[in-house]
Amino acid sequence: MPTIIDDFTRGDAIASVLSVRPTQSVHVVELKENGKVSNIEGLNKSPLWINGGFLVLRNEIFCYIEQGDELVGEPFQRLIREDKLVSYRYEGFWISMDTFKDKRRLDDTYARGDTPWAVWS
Repeated sequence: MPTIIDDFTRGDAIASVLSVRPTQSVHVVELKENGKVSNIEGLNKSPLWINGGFLVLRNEIFCYIEQGDELVGEPFQRLIREDKLVSYRYEGFWISMDTFKDKRRLDDTYARGDTPWAVWS
């Protein structure tokens, strides 16, 4: 992640979020006004980028957080309005670990010896 941190420190943004391609096995359904489907495709094939959960923040972030705020909610919206939120598009290995299905997928990958996340090895 040195690139995201280096790029961030050279800029004037208050916060940076890592953007990744979604890996979930769900489908995006596009609908016409009349309810008929105009397109359906895997989320991982869509043009969407999602929050990968890796953030780089300056101390000034605390000026944008009010009591009861969730960071990605109101504070990030404030930063967006001031053009102070950036994102780094990461196309390397990334898999969420939010569900039991995700855990099994990573366990299976680990059992095969395929561990691209083990950068310390």
